[in-house]
Amino acid sequence: MSRNSINTVAFESLPPIDPAPAQRSVLLIAAAFPPLNSSGTQRALQFARLLPRHGWRPVVVTLDWEREPLGNPLDFELLDQVPASVPTYRLPYFNPPLRLGEWLRRHRREGAVTRHGGSTGESWDRPLAGTGAPRKEPPGFLYRLARRGYHFSIAPIGDEHFYWAWRARRACRAIARRHRVNAILVSVSPWSSALLGLSLQRRLGLPLVVDFRDYWTEWAVRDRPRLRDALERIAERRILRRADRILCVHQAMADDFVALEPRLAGRCHVITNGFDAADFEDGRTGTEHGAVVRHPILVHTGVAWGDCARPLLEAVARARTELRASGLRVRMVGGLYPEGERFIAREGLEDLVTQVPRVPHRAAIAEMRAADGLLLLLVNNDGGRKWYPGKLFEYFAARRPILAVAPQGIATRLIQTMGAGVGLDPSDVPGIARTLVDFARDRSRFCDQHYALREDLLAGYERTALVARLADVLEQVATDRMGTR
Repeated sequence: MSRNSINTVAFESLPPIDPAPAQRSVLLIAAAFPPLNSSGTQRALQFARLLPRHGWRPVVVTLDWEREPLGNPLDFELLDQVPASVPTYRLPYFNPPLRLGEWLRRHRREGAVTRHGGSTGESWDRPLAGTGAPRKEPPGFLYRLARRGYHFSIAPIGDEHFYWAWRARRACRAIARRHRVNAILVSVSPWSSALLGLSLQRRLGLPLVVDFRDYWTEWAVRDRPRLRDALERIAERRILRRADRILCVHQAMADDFVALEPRLAGRCHVITNGFDAADFEDGRTGTEHGAVVRHPILVHTGVAWGDCARPLLEAVARARTELRASGLRVRMVGGLYPEGERFIAREGLEDLVTQVPRVPHRAAIAEMRAADGLLLLLVNNDGGRKWYPGKLFEYFAARRPILAVAPQGIATRLIQTMGAGVGLDPSDVPGIARTLVDFARDRSRFCDQHYALREDLLAGYERTALVARLADVLEQVATDRMGTR
């Protein structure tokens, strides 16, 4: 735990805050915050790190990730980037239905071992005599109904952090008063944090800014039951209507929100994701492959969600002879879903595709800088057309050509605008294979054709410039709220 972290169970015992702080303060509610190792963490972390340069002191409220039960990956190196002057309150995770379900599953497994000498899962999957096939018994109606009710109870609205957000209201009110905050900034997802922000806005009379890193109900591939969908649309419209400002990571999201709530026009701002220039200025190569790289290397960082890696793997299998001759290697830093692992084993591609477990952010940056080219893999549906990951801007800063296996959308258009690489249609596996071979055989020629990075545009995505725009938004809402009193 970093030295500026605070045990929130006893936050009342802290010394009083200076009654006349030199800076304005903002309550930053960000579940995705160090040491959580996720793409969303970087955005909130840089807000906390850089806002003091622009006259705003963040007071962070997040989860106590070291005791959070969902098994999320942690990166304790990220704690070093949180300034010691930034108070960080870590509230314990809270979800009674989830804990009850875990207890029941554990009790069921222990009972199965006692009765049968093996786990319930092992006996369920054991083949029936004479068939050679696993026993499959369809669950009954009552079981399906109970299971649906259980999942609804875990996350009534938004996500499984709903109960945490509800329970955090009292602590957040006390923290906000103690630090005399001037505004509330909520980073979502989890979307239930925005509901916490609405409650604090109403009780404290403070301006609320909601930063949407992700879509909520407008997410194109999200599948929700009708009742759940109706409840969440009501909640989202309420947030869009009542928040003083809404922040979006790209213009398409802002346009969708304004279409959903026309009264939002004029209160919606675009602040994209970005990169930290310090990560790319120290001259390190970051290579873990030896002093001399003998083979061209393509790197993908982060988890390859769903089946987004399938077109790439099929292309590698299709062109395996040429790729082996050229020496191309693909590094999947963050791993693959089991389907991808099985495909590699079945096709015998272990010499061409290497899987690396999830690594700390600093190591991921080193992998980008050591690569000859970078892979961006997005799902081939409307979700992939209207989304890009935060790492894309770090890809730009790494100054390596990008091969984006993604549907035509905001990611491929941005790559084209930046002159940073090439977009490849996921449905065109032969075309992907040809591009891989061209890259492997003559990287210089490939770069001449597809890579001419717009350095003038790149500067606008440096986080110092982006956080300056955030500070301007906070100044506007704080001034507007004071003017209405």
